[in-house]
Amino acid sequence: CDWLSVAVGSIHGAIADGVRNQKKPEARLDIQHIADLSKITGIPLVLHGGMGLTETDFRTCLANGIQKINIATASYDASAAKIKEVAAANPQAKYFDFSDAIVQGTYENVKKHMHIFGLEHKA
Repeated sequence: CDWLSVAVGSIHGAIADGVRNQKKPEARLDIQHIADLSKITGIPLVLHGGMGLTETDFRTCLANGIQKINIATASYDASAAKIKEVAAANPQAKYFDFSDAIVQGTYENVKKHMHIFGLEHKA
């Protein structure tokens, strides 16, 4: 096994249509479980479901054995927000306006998370 995705109390970003308007459950990370799994398995751990975690949560996970954190939903949401901004500012916006917005939203989210994860100037 090269990587192990672990269930440690995080909440995945995607929500089913039927419950999308309800309050999302809050993450309850089990940091000791992360540390124990890291020590016992000796393989890199993956955190799925980073939505709603604080910078401190992310850093604590990284310090205790998480080595990969998926941020796709946060990137999709950031891109969607940029698309909405473009559409609101310019009702005549074209494909490339929206394409640029997607790139910008993703870029900003990845840059933000690289800072949180301590990866600035390392990629």
